[in-house]
Amino acid sequence: MGTINREDEEAKKMEAGGDTIGQKLDAGALFVLQSKGSWLHCGYHLTTSIVAPPLLSLPFAFASLGWAAGLICLVIGAAVTFYSYNLISLVLEHHAQQGRRQLRFRDMATDILGPGWGRFYIGPIQFLVCFGAVVASTLLAGQSMKAIYLIANPGGTIKLYVFVAIFGVFMMILAQLPSFHSLRHVNLISLVLCLAYSLCAVAGCIYFGLWPVRIKIGLTMCTTGNSKGAPEKDYSIPGVNTHDRVLGVFNAIAVIATTYGNGIIPEIQATVAAPVTGKMFKGLCLCYAVVVTTFFSVAISGYWAFGNTAQGTLLSNFMVGGRAVIPEPLLLIIELFTLLQLSAVAVVYLQPTNEVLEGMLSDPKAGQYAARNVVPRVLSRTAAVAFGTIIAAMVPFFGDMNALIGAFGFLPLDFAVPAVFYNVTFKPSKRGIVFWLNTTIAVVFSALAVVASVTAVRQIVLDANTYKLFANVLDADGPHGGAGGGARRPGAVRAVQGGEPGDGAGGASVAEAARAGAPVAMAGTVGPAVGGTASPRLAARVVPRRIPREVMKDLLPDGVIYQFAPLDYPDAIESFIGYWKPNLILLMESELWPNLILSATEKGSTIQAVRFQLLHTPPQIIHFAGDLKYAVGDIDAGEKEVSAIEDLQQQFNNRPIWMAASIHKGEDESELRMLYRVTPIAVIGGSFLSGLAGHNISEAAAVGCAVMTGPHVGHFYHMLVEMWQINPLAVKQITGEFELLEALKQLLGDSKSLEECQRAAKDAFSVMSDGVVNRVWNLIRTFIIGSQTDTWDSCLSRTV
Repeated sequence: MGTINREDEEAKKMEAGGDTIGQKLDAGALFVLQSKGSWLHCGYHLTTSIVAPPLLSLPFAFASLGWAAGLICLVIGAAVTFYSYNLISLVLEHHAQQGRRQLRFRDMATDILGPGWGRFYIGPIQFLVCFGAVVASTLLAGQSMKAIYLIANPGGTIKLYVFVAIFGVFMMILAQLPSFHSLRHVNLISLVLCLAYSLCAVAGCIYFGLWPVRIKIGLTMCTTGNSKGAPEKDYSIPGVNTHDRVLGVFNAIAVIATTYGNGIIPEIQATVAAPVTGKMFKGLCLCYAVVVTTFFSVAISGYWAFGNTAQGTLLSNFMVGGRAVIPEPLLLIIELFTLLQLSAVAVVYLQPTNEVLEGMLSDPKAGQYAARNVVPRVLSRTAAVAFGTIIAAMVPFFGDMNALIGAFGFLPLDFAVPAVFYNVTFKPSKRGIVFWLNTTIAVVFSALAVVASVTAVRQIVLDANTYKLFANVLDADGPHGGAGGGARRPGAVRAVQGGEPGDGAGGASVAEAARAGAPVAMAGTVGPAVGGTASPRLAARVVPRRIPREVMKDLLPDGVIYQFAPLDYPDAIESFIGYWKPNLILLMESELWPNLILSATEKGSTIQAVRFQLLHTPPQIIHFAGDLKYAVGDIDAGEKEVSAIEDLQQQFNNRPIWMAASIHKGEDESELRMLYRVTPIAVIGGSFLSGLAGHNISEAAAVGCAVMTGPHVGHFYHMLVEMWQINPLAVKQITGEFELLEALKQLLGDSKSLEECQRAAKDAFSVMSDGVVNRVWNLIRTFIIGSQTDTWDSCLSRTV
């Protein structure tokens, strides 16, 4: 009976244009690549292999390209891949009509270019690309499962590798579907899922872009998103220098190119029943209708909503500090649909592995479902999935490796090789446009593959000492990162939560400068900052809202790096300190982070801490340099701030001005000092209602504003007392609306009184801030440089 089944199936292969030159089909081609499908089934398979979760990285690619270049690259990617896939289809149809139907990519290479190309290049590269996609899909699925878990259970402690393992068990079951053709219904569902999560992602971007979202991170309230009348997003090209921006462009092009990647066109066409002519073209038309719908809508809406702060995947932008910035049900749906489609993507890219294993272990003379073949099939596929799952769980930084595989594999297989196959097979005239178009595509994308490969290798070298097996990373750079898993700006330290270094703010220079011994300034705050606003009655517009790393980039001198510290979770802190290996950690004000302190102590860093006896910190390491809130100084504004300030000053002209500052509870106002320069009076918010605790008044005093505050100032009371002791006019404390109006009338109507209050505030600040920076500088010299011979002021004067 087994022989009859085998002969019947081989006969069907022969009718489909299979092996007609007397060679017998191996078990892999005979059982896995059964030719029974229609053009619709072909379209389902194509869509699942191309329209996958890496499309959520397209806004990230746009961030390095801008609107015009991003759209051009997206259009070119769609046009070239549609053209290239049709070239492969035409070559396959031609050989089928000549009596040799090629069922695998390596068969094509062997017949067209020679046995060496099939055995030593196309075959191994395709295997690495496809199995790498399986590992990456498993990793991303684990991340999606963990994200769903954390949304439902904030603060949950289950590790990432547990979710990876759970998905791996599910994949072991799904992998037992016997043939590529048997996935047709799974891939139909996958097609619906990719449309669904893309639509939901677009809705999330629109929501984020149109309505402000308030989220709580620890004790800090952060405002994100945009609203009508709010400042526009920043669409400038990121990068600290031209070198970074150029690498970012190449990286973005590689992201887009490999997002269109497939790598298994011949295997998909092999599933189509005879006659095959024209069926692949119909399937590609169906697929690219979905491609255009999803790729363009996600790329455009994501870049519109997030600008150049778009992360490696929109899923990262939708979560800030572990909290959703879009409605949680919508985010849960996106994560769930992404997770479900990943199972289909993984099992599709498992087919080349299944075909190889079947060819090695199964007997083509026995039936497909004979015990002789079923047992090795179950065992081998289970082992393959288990191996991929172990890699995904053990190596959550697999994205770096997968980026290299994608650059070295997807780009040649899907762009360069099809053009070469066509030219060698059909030999078009060198005077015609087809030959030169194909040659151009092959050369350009071969060069791009080389550049992308170099960039990927460089990233691996830069990240090598951050790798940690079984790291508990919420969003490692797997396929979440797009482009086969490596969507990250070149040289950027990866943005992670719970396992690896911080924010990735600095581009290539961050890691390189750190290794070269450049000074590093690290901040312990998390989340976007919000620029303060002038009174809505007086201000024509406000300074654009910017995140802290952008503010600091303009303010700090060259050679100083500003890097976010992670949340105070043990794994995150341990990896962060292990990566940066700081000589000295200065902890400011109330930044009492136990895990940071304990981990730094264990790793030998010197901690100069304030008031940490509660942690039984050894007294000899406690050095109180002074209150650094008084060290804000008169920091120079960046070019954008200067332009905005000048614009505001022109609009205000000679009108009476006062500013209500810090009026939104809990916001981190890192641009207020710039706005203080255009107003003579600053009323400090967060102090007029019981239960509030005031805000820092030193920044307003530093630039010479007349300062007013309410009665509820919390732990800023000591600052008021010190300023009153120096000059009673330095701060006016008022009790309510009526007293505020009277005080404003007095100061705005009496220029002499206003000048006295302004001068009193600035003088008081000057007295309190005197020596603070020098004392901090002496600590740095003592514990890093090893001497106290200079003051900070003398260093500055020598520099000048």
